[in-house]
Amino acid sequence: MSDTFYNLGKILRTIRENKGYTQQEVADHEMSRSNYTKLEKNEINPNVVKYLAILDHMDIQHDELSFILNGIQTG
Repeated sequence: MSDTFYNLGKILRTIRENKGYTQQEVADHEMSRSNYTKLEKNEINPNVVKYLAILDHMDIQHDELSFILNGIQTG
């Protein structure tokens, strides 16, 4: 398994904190805050629906997150 999975929670936490969102705001109605906390600690991984909802709540596109996770720098 690639390291990308293991960095997902850390990256989501960094993005969330940089945008000034709380865990509860990001989790919203898609999951409990405690489950979102587990996601940030890489204890669980989200299903596709929850993953897309999290990105939507943080106003980030999947492609942008893919660039971040893969260390791709643009421009």
